[in-house]
Amino acid sequence: MITYLAIPLMIISSIPQILKIIKNKDSTNISSSMFYITFISVFLLFIEAYKIKSNVLMISDSVSMFMMLLNIVLIKKYKKNKNVVL
Repeated sequence: MITYLAIPLMIISSIPQILKIIKNKDSTNISSSMFYITFISVFLLFIEAYKIKSNVLMISDSVSMFMMLLNIVLIKKYKKNKNVVL
């Protein structure tokens, strides 16, 4: 039962950051490393969900990975100083 509360929270957790980047068109002070690490951790959870054949977890992990990738793309797009290493 807790899983059904955690899944939507995990999925929507990236939305405020996405909206803020789009609104401000600036990602200078955002750590892209955090999104890379989170993406990798969710990918590993996806693999585990695949192993145990949990469709619900695979779907939620897929959506979370998409949200992480969207954040990474927006961070790169709106980075003010293009010479900064991600």
